[in-house]
Amino acid sequence: MDSLLENVKSPLNRSASNGFRCIKDISSDETSRNTVEPIILSSPRDFSKEKPVSDEIFNIFKGQYSYDKTELDSVIESTDKTSLHWIKEKITFNAAYGNEQVIAYLFLPKNSAPPYQTVIYFPGAGALYRRSSEELFGMGDMHFIMRSGRAFLYPVYKSTYERGDGFSLETATPTSWKEHIIQWVKDFQRSVDYLEPRTDINKDKLAYYGISAGAVLGTYFLALESRIKTGVLDAGGFEPVKKNHRRKLTNIIMFHV
Repeated sequence: MDSLLENVKSPLNRSASNGFRCIKDISSDETSRNTVEPIILSSPRDFSKEKPVSDEIFNIFKGQYSYDKTELDSVIESTDKTSLHWIKEKITFNAAYGNEQVIAYLFLPKNSAPPYQTVIYFPGAGALYRRSSEELFGMGDMHFIMRSGRAFLYPVYKSTYERGDGFSLETATPTSWKEHIIQWVKDFQRSVDYLEPRTDINKDKLAYYGISAGAVLGTYFLALESRIKTGVLDAGGFEPVKKNHRRKLTNIIMFHV
């Protein structure tokens, strides 16, 4: 049995050598034939020919993300020491816009001494569709960071978890997308503001980790926040054609980095 299990293929494996076929298309209909034709992208982009924006234009874009560094009024709402590997703090502080507050979860490793190198996270788009941060989306894949002796900050960004405001990727317009990117950048920068004065955090060794949507948006954070020294963009990328307003906005920033 063990030898048989070793040869089991993934259900997603579509190799031509797998299994056998139980259907034969005998239709002469053009529509039917088109369904099995390879998909060819129209006007694929040649990224080797993309040009970065000038410093002057970049600084104009950058000005949209400026904010007043008002008091954070941060509070550690709760502390959880039950994990064998880290201490979990739930923190709140003032956002850079409106009268809103940012929620953030700071995980401090138990296997190393402060000041800690610290990773600030932006999750995948699944966080937009959850309304409680009691279970953080994607958190299970991040345990290795704390176990490596580093601290880990997971901010609750605008539109995610308890801060949901009806925004979704399916209904986003160019204007709402732009406004939310600005708010996400400000939430990120306020998170850095919060970490800087903490004596248990090494402010000179801050890193960014973004996965999926966080990898795409990470191009903004890394271009606009000079206090971040290292960035990891996991499972992101460019659209192959210029048809998505979200990616076009991202590309403007990314090509300047």
